[in-house]
Amino acid sequence: MTNEQRPVMLPLNAFLLRRNVTPANVWTDPADVEMFYWERERAAPLSLDEAELLEAALAGDVVIALLRRHSAPPKWQQFIRDALSLASFGSVHESLGAVIFCAVSVGDEEEKLIRWMAWTFGRASRALRRSAQDPRFGLLAVLNLLVIPLLKSEDSTEPLPSSRRRSPQLREMRYRTTAPYVQQTGHRAARDIPVDGFRVERSSDLVAAVGGTGADPALTSSTLLGGRSLRFRAGISRIEDLVELADVAVDRSRATDYKEAFSWIDNIRLVDDPDLISELRSQLVSDLLASTDPPSIDAILPDDLIDVGEDRSIRYIVFPRERGTGQGRVTLGTNTISSFLRQFPDDGDRIRELDSELRFLDESESPIGTASILECLSANLRRSTENFIAYDGDFYHVDQSFVARIDGALNKIPSSAITYPPYRGETEPDYNTKVGREHSDEFVELDRALIEIPGEYGVEASDLVAASGALIHVKRKGKSSVLSHLFLQAANSCELLRRSPQAWEQLASLISRRARNNDIIIQIAQAHLAAEQRREEIEVVFAFLGDWKAKTVTSLPLFSRISLASEARRLSILGFRPTVALISSR
Repeated sequence: MTNEQRPVMLPLNAFLLRRNVTPANVWTDPADVEMFYWERERAAPLSLDEAELLEAALAGDVVIALLRRHSAPPKWQQFIRDALSLASFGSVHESLGAVIFCAVSVGDEEEKLIRWMAWTFGRASRALRRSAQDPRFGLLAVLNLLVIPLLKSEDSTEPLPSSRRRSPQLREMRYRTTAPYVQQTGHRAARDIPVDGFRVERSSDLVAAVGGTGADPALTSSTLLGGRSLRFRAGISRIEDLVELADVAVDRSRATDYKEAFSWIDNIRLVDDPDLISELRSQLVSDLLASTDPPSIDAILPDDLIDVGEDRSIRYIVFPRERGTGQGRVTLGTNTISSFLRQFPDDGDRIRELDSELRFLDESESPIGTASILECLSANLRRSTENFIAYDGDFYHVDQSFVARIDGALNKIPSSAITYPPYRGETEPDYNTKVGREHSDEFVELDRALIEIPGEYGVEASDLVAASGALIHVKRKGKSSVLSHLFLQAANSCELLRRSPQAWEQLASLISRRARNNDIIIQIAQAHLAAEQRREEIEVVFAFLGDWKAKTVTSLPLFSRISLASEARRLSILGFRPTVALISSR
């Protein structure tokens, strides 16, 4: 290309490579790659063996990679060719791609660190190793582009005038929601709208990509989309245009201007760096071996192995190399996992054993499914001044002030003063049935009994009702996705009771039918009448069954703590009194 060429409007897709990754070692399959060094507007062949040249690159250096692969035509082309007898249609099919790598400076004058920006075209974006890409480059670049003007004029150190500023608005948001089920989701709008217009839960959802109109004059020709990569349209007339845009994009990705409007995005971030993940796995094993009951680590049952609606529960936990029901374990504790890891001779073996699978069986000893040891651990890990959590097989970086706010809210929820029968490893239905049968003067069992108002879905009022009138919702300590149902069940029950006198009548009827003596019926009725007349608040108990030695409610997985704090606040607003009960197996 020459300087005289007119700009061509192109869709651009840019990735920032991690440190120590160069155009020579970024490929999933280097066999189809032909590389060139760009200098003086000419492309000179460059061998992948000349990697040392790329490691010594200077800001502004450009490397070009071309990808060419012969492949079979897609099935739709084959169908058209055969159905219409067009012998030449789709007879030649080439999959093409190109990457223009621009070396950019990301350090200060002393460090002078160099990273590579990869502008991908065609199929080339799929040829770059995912682990070689900076996972938040595009996301942060776009967030900063949305909140303030980017560029300063060449002859002034002042920002662009306020008339050019725009409030932070988005046109698209993609995120991973964590409750009640983990799933990828996203929303698009017809135009830029405030963040509140998107159905994202700021306290827990993990934002993966955002889109909107940027404030930088160089990047306002189209809507920006940023996640791993930065996508937009721009007029390009020469390779040097990409070099200049690379500098702008990297500068924006390294800024912190977004924090004023979007600081909540940094509350929880998925760790995607293989080296850091390796270090966190090692630290997790060290913490497990340092104590049989480490307060910062908890074991959780993978209840999500059971499909919704299945009438079965996890009963037996079987470790690797065990047969049948193993040792007949009915609870999973960190002490058991620590003992298992101690069998192995060195830390390398122990770290690898985090991926060993546990088998879970139901009451009839039939297999439910498997989950790795790592997937059954919830841990808080601290490294220097940074905080991480392990949950469901992944690691997350979390903002400590955010965690402190959540835990502070949980610590304000009082413990239930009710005395509960001990937990012996039963499933929730078995525990509830035992309590209702053996402690009939103190509790009424309502497990799976629904309040059904015409035109609405049935709502489970509670699992147990205490003589004090307290509504008790019981769940074994497990995955956040399952505990979320406990919290939502409690909140939905209270909301229905608050707005419907008919719901109170049905609750009273259920208690009368299930109670084993008349005295407890009278006691509960009096307490509920006072609540209906707003003279007293009914206690609503979140009761957790499990191994609670050296643990507190803040030992629950972070996503569970977030949901619990939110739903407890909702119950208080509805006029109920939320409490917590930790019913331990030892």
